[in-house]
Order: sequence, then C-alpha cells, then structure tokens
Amino acid sequence: MIDMDIDPKIFQQLIDTFTLELEEQLQLITQGLVKLEKNIDPKGAETTLHSIFRSAHNIKGSSRGIGIVELGEIAHKLENVFQKLRDEKSLPSKEVVDVSFEALEAMRKAFAAFVNKQPFDSQPMVAKLITLLSSNLSRSDVSAACDQKKSATTVMSECAPENRSAETETAEALPHDEYVKISIAKIAEINALIDELQMIKLHVADRLSQSKGLLQKVDGQVDLMRSQHVLDKQEKRTESVEKLAELNEKILNNQMAIQKELMKLYNTDYTTNSQLKLLAENLQYQVRLLQLTPIDVVLQPLIGTARTLSRELNKEINLTISSGGIDLDRSMLEVLKDPLQHLLRNAIDHGIEVADMRKEMGKEAIGQIHIDVASEGSRIVLTFSDDGSGINAQKILQSAIHKKIITEEEAKNLTEAQKLDFAFSPGVSTKEIITELSGRGVGLDVVRTNIQSVGGDVSLTTELNQGTTIKLSLPLTLASDHGVFIRVRDSYFVIPTTAVIRIVELGIDQIDAVQAGYAFMLEERPVPLRDLANILNFETLDEKSEKSEKASIVVISKGWTLVGLVVDEVLGEQEIVVKPMIEPLNTLPSISGATLTGQGEVVLVLNPLYLVEAAVSTSGNMNLGLDSQAEQDKKRIVLVVDDSMTTRLFVSSLFESRGYKVLSAINGKEGLDIVRKEPVSLIVTDVIMPEMDGFEFTKAVKDDAKLKDIPVIIVTSKAKDEDKKRGVEVGADAYIVKSQFESSSLLEIAQQLM
Repeated sequence: MIDMDIDPKIFQQLIDTFTLELEEQLQLITQGLVKLEKNIDPKGAETTLHSIFRSAHNIKGSSRGIGIVELGEIAHKLENVFQKLRDEKSLPSKEVVDVSFEALEAMRKAFAAFVNKQPFDSQPMVAKLITLLSSNLSRSDVSAACDQKKSATTVMSECAPENRSAETETAEALPHDEYVKISIAKIAEINALIDELQMIKLHVADRLSQSKGLLQKVDGQVDLMRSQHVLDKQEKRTESVEKLAELNEKILNNQMAIQKELMKLYNTDYTTNSQLKLLAENLQYQVRLLQLTPIDVVLQPLIGTARTLSRELNKEINLTISSGGIDLDRSMLEVLKDPLQHLLRNAIDHGIEVADMRKEMGKEAIGQIHIDVASEGSRIVLTFSDDGSGINAQKILQSAIHKKIITEEEAKNLTEAQKLDFAFSPGVSTKEIITELSGRGVGLDVVRTNIQSVGGDVSLTTELNQGTTIKLSLPLTLASDHGVFIRVRDSYFVIPTTAVIRIVELGIDQIDAVQAGYAFMLEERPVPLRDLANILNFETLDEKSEKSEKASIVVISKGWTLVGLVVDEVLGEQEIVVKPMIEPLNTLPSISGATLTGQGEVVLVLNPLYLVEAAVSTSGNMNLGLDSQAEQDKKRIVLVVDDSMTTRLFVSSLFESRGYKVLSAINGKEGLDIVRKEPVSLIVTDVIMPEMDGFEFTKAVKDDAKLKDIPVIIVTSKAKDEDKKRGVEVGADAYIVKSQFESSSLLEIAQQLM
C-alpha cells in the first residue's frame, strides 16, 4: 500500500493514471462479458475468460497499491469468479454475467467515493460475489446440448450457436490501438506553453506593426527629399545651393539605405510571425489530439445500466452500440454521461413495452435500443433510437400547459414538432405519476441543457407505437468556438454564437410594455426583454445618464424559450479559444470560460443557458426580481402524514433543514383536518395508517375542489405494480418506494412539484 505521506502532486499523478487504467480495464471486462453472453467469439471464449480474469487482477493490484481498499476487494472476488470459470473451462451462467455487471458499477462507485472522500460500503457486493463462488457458475444450456465426451474447451468453441445475426451484438470490440497515458496536469502544462507561444506571437505581430509604421514614415521623408532635390536642379541655384543639394543627395542615399535595412527587418519579422503562427496552431492541434479519448468510455457502462433496468422493470431489452471507433475530448465525454443515462432510462421506462404488450402489437418480445455514432466533419452525431411506444405530442403539450410553460391560447397554432419540443422543458412528462426511476420531467431537459452548453444541438422524431429517435450533434472538442463580443457598461463579454438566434437594433417605439416587463415581436412571436446588466448584477444606471433612443439586443434560446438581452454595444463575431476558469470563478454559473483577444486581453465567456434561466426567473423591471429560492422555501408549508414517529421525524427534519415549515399528522383523517385549515404547499404521506390510509386520504384531497392542486407524494413500502396503479387512480403526483428511498430524490421531486 502506498505511503499516504507521499507528495500530493505525485499522488495526484497516480490517481490520474489509475483513472485511465481503471476505465480501460472496465471496458475490457464489459467487452468480454458481452462476448461470452452472446457467443460473439465462440472459438476465443477461453481467451476471453482469461482476459476478464487478467483485467480484474490488474484492477485489484492497482487499487490496493494506491489505497482504494473497497474497490480492490470487489475486484479480488470478481477475479476469483473468473479464475474458477477459467480453470473449469466453462461459459458463465446468466447470473454470473448479471452479477459481474453489478460489480463493475460498484467498482466505479467505489472509486468515485474515494476521489470525493466519501464512505463506500463494498460488503454487499463482496457478499454477492462470495455467494456466487459457492454456486454452479457454468451455463446449464451448454452442457445439456453438447456431447459429454467432448472436452470443456470443445464445449466453448463448438457448442455455441453458429448462426448469429449482426443485430444481436450488444457492443463492438474496442480498438486494439495502444494509447499513451498522459496526466491531465501534463496536458495543462503543455497548454500553458501554448499560451506563452501565443503571447510571443502577439508581441512579434506588434513589432511587425511598429516596423511597418516606421517604414511608412521613412518613405514619406524620402519622398520629400526627392521632391526638394528635383526642385533645386530645376531652379539652377548658386554654388552654395549646389553643395547643399549634394549634401541632400547624400542624406537621401543614407535614408534609402535605412529604408532597405528596415525592409529586411520587416520581411524577417513577417516570416518569423508566420512561422510562429503555424507552430502554435500545429502544437495546439497535437495537444487536442492527446486529449481525445474513445467514446466507448461512456458508451460501454450503458450496457450494465440497461441490464439492471430491464430486470427492475421486467422488460426484455437488446442494446446495440456502434461507436465507429470515434474519439472525443475528455471534457465532451463528461458532458455526454448524464444525457446518455437519461436517454437510456427514458427509452426503457417510457418507450419499450413489456413483452406481452409487444406481442399483442405484433412486435418482437425483445425491445430494441440502438446507439450509433458517426463523424460529420468537425462534429459527431450520436443517434439514439428505440422501437417502443413513441411519444404522444398532445400529452406533452398538455403537460406543458399544466406546468404553465405555455398558455392554451399560445398552443393552438403549434406544429407537431413544436409540441414535441416541450419534451425538453423542465418538469414536462407523459408519465401519470412520478417514481424513483422517471416521471419527474428532468430527463430530456438535462439532455438538451448539457448538449447545448457545449454548442451542440438536439432533435427528436417519433411515431406512435413505432419508436423514437433522438439525435445529438456536438463538436469534437470544446476548445474552439465562435462568439459574439458585447459590451455591458464598461465590461466586455462573449456569448457563444451557437446560442444566438438574432442580433437586432430596435427603436424605443418598437418595444412594448407587458405585464412582466418589456417585449418585442420577432417573426410574429413575442420575445421578452431583459437587461443583461441586471442579470449580471451590475449597478443600475444613474437616472441622469443619457438614455439612448435605440436598444442593441442579442436574442438567445434554450429550446423553445427565447429571450432578448439588452446590451450596451454589439462589437461583432470572431473565432475564440475557450479556456476553463480557475477557482473561485469556476463556481459562477453565469461564466462558462474565458478567451484571449488578439491584444492579449482576457474576456469572460458567458453561459447562455444560465442567462435564459435567469432571464425567465426575473421580471423586466431592473430593480425587481423573485425571492431567492431559500426565501421561497421559508414561505412554504409541508404536511407529513405517517403513523410512524421515526418516519415523521426523519422526513420533517429533512424538509426543515432546507428552510420549509413542516406540519405532521398520524393518519389521513388528522391530515385532512390540517390541510383544510392551513395553506399547505405539499403533502408527503404513507399508505398503511389507522382510521384513514394514504390512498383514501389522497383521494379525499384530490376530490376537494379547494385542495386538488396541492401536490401529493406517497412514500410507502408497498412496491407492487397494482399499488402504484392505485396511487395513480387516487391522484397522487409521485410514488416513492421506501426500500428505494433516497432523501435527495424526495427533495428533488418536492421541488419540482411545488
């Protein structure tokens, strides 16, 4: 085990190296498990078993070496499982594959806990692997189908299905190219050198400009002397004048010689500048290549997630992945992680039907989900498709109206595509009830938010009972972009052009006063106006300040939402190189990075998604805005109904810690009395209670015209589908099973419902 007194820099380098190694080994194990389960390479089964064993062994040794004991324990037990299979020369059973995928996810969580200095209990996973070791690991169907006289090696190589459709492959083999492991810190050092090189280039360019100016000045003097010399000759002056003219000619010759030397200097500087520019661009390009990582790093873990969800929801799923061997900037991979997880959850929970229903519809019992990645110039396009139930555009629209995102009047003239676009809005869902898995209306919102934050785009097509396809288009790297330079008061900022819809200049008479502030019409659509200075918390202009008759407006978007930002000046668009912010600026939600101008000045890059959200949540009056979230929470009352004192205290303290006022009741009857007297904002109720249970209580609340709009969350141990169905029938807004309960999920759901 490593000495924990080791130099922090060296230890961080070890962690950076282990991060790459861990993900590489987990990918190899994932690839191997898929091959064994699907018999993708029957003849190489023995080699695949050894490869999984070796990868688990490597993870065990490396994790123990840097002190991640919990991760090492899981890897050790997984190693033992595949050592036994390798020794027996047997194919793993379905249970072995399932538990192995769980082990991979547990190892990822153990490492994340170590990095974040959080506790992690590995014993449940270790116990599951130990139990597995004591059971029969081999696939029963293989031994039953094969001749007993054949050797175990022959069983693996010859008794697998010979005909295999390409569509049944779950994932492609990872490329076998060797990748050089370079620490993030080292790449940062190289980037710093690039920045220095860029500054040298700027200095040389400035020197070049000065030399050019000096040349122009000398040229003027030479021209003047030439004119004087010609004039002297024409006037045929006295001898003294002729001597003066001779002297002037000598001066002229000297100045011409200087001019010649300056020209040489200028040409040298010009060549040097060109070489520096080329060197900087090539170096920058090579560094970007170093930062690229196979996209399989984020795609492969989805296989385990799909297996887990399919078991939980009792659905048969076949996930196929075609990565195309594409590499992405590691920062882009981080951006993709959450969107892909949300897309997969939505597809399995919302889209794919249960086997019996699929058969009734004339579909195959096994639902198909496919992820395809393709390169298109400097961008990649990730296509996520399923053959499930599709998305009902009308239900999406009704949910948006219910959430007051759009009015019924505004909704009348929307196209199908515009209706579907609301699926990406926060809180919008077609689910009748919220569960731990889905229905919160945050999945597709996260997808669009993350993708648009890096200059990407999201599109959705769907057909009822046929399936849904979502396309993600995003750049290969975050480094290069284009931005609109603006001035706000005496400060300069950049807004990425990917979020800019239009730049307009309006007269004051073209701006309309509305209830929420100000707006203007853009292609027959009202667009709210907000002062960017107000959003950025700049000081309000002095009343005596001169007011302009025109307003410069930058229109930005987040999905369907448009906002016009009033700025003091739009300076134009140009290519930018975005650099990440350092502490404490990296904590500011309004700032996404910084860039350097040609003069070496630092300009902050604004986060357009934050700007839209901030603009929507504030009024058009510069001095007025909504209360902070904390202040809003203090004004809200939560009613907790549960006959268990422990549960009441736990849930009550959970909400009180966030500033909510909490009332409690021991049964539905008492809760009903309270809710009829107090202005309750949210109800959290159990089901099994005396006098009036949670179902009866919820129905009574929803049947009361004065109370029906109060959100109700049922938190109960009753986990059967018929219980959840009854929760829907009585009008519950969310249904959480206690065995799967997490305090963070309850607070998150509560926040969305209120």
